[in-house]
Amino acid sequence: MKIAIGVGGALLLLILSVGDQNIVNQVRYARKVYTLRNTYRQMERKYREDSIRLDNLINNTQDLERLARTEYQMTAPEEILFLITDSIPSVQNEQH
Repeated sequence: MKIAIGVGGALLLLILSVGDQNIVNQVRYARKVYTLRNTYRQMERKYREDSIRLDNLINNTQDLERLARTEYQMTAPEEILFLITDSIPSVQNEQH
């Protein structure tokens, strides 16, 4: 009787530890699926937000112009763009 239980236990252990169906791989696969589902939800939410923003830009030329000017420093024809930067040296450089 003990030999049958030992053989059965060994057989069960062998089945659970070999191949793609073992417990360790199942846990890894479950984690991967969880991570991928979360990533999918985030990307889907971002896609919806971007779609709404794109529709707003297509339908509202003022928003499109504001985006072009602020994000891409674009100008209207015959318009000059001046970029002003801070050129004052830091206090640490003057003390040394």
